[in-house]
Amino acid sequence: MVLDIQDFPIEDQWYLCYPKGKQLSVVAQVFLEYMLNEGRELTLQSLPDLNHLNS
Repeated sequence: MVLDIQDFPIEDQWYLCYPKGKQLSVVAQVFLEYMLNEGRELTLQSLPDLNHLNS
């Protein structure tokens, strides 16, 4: 569901950061892998107005 609200969705970039050299927890590692592999595509599918960012 996408709500029709003025000035939304907010188009922005997301950055993932984590401490280098420190082992991530299992949950953090799964989340990182999910975001790197599938997060962007799922976001573009959920918010059709952002499809212009797909190039």
